[in-house]
Amino acid sequence: MNIVIIGAQASGKMTIGQEIEKRRDMTLFHNHDSIDFVLRFMEWGDRATDLIRKIRMDFF
Repeated sequence: MNIVIIGAQASGKMTIGQEIEKRRDMTLFHNHDSIDFVLRFMEWGDRATDLIRKIRMDFF
């Protein structure tokens, strides 16, 4: 099962995701998992954002 949490910046999405992860034996995949991974290998730009988007879509 996948759960997607959408909301405004600093609205508590990560806090809720971490709590769900603990209570339901799930793994949290958050926005920065894909961003931080890609930026380890390339600079921010169109190629990086395309790869980030692809990783997210392939993941889900």
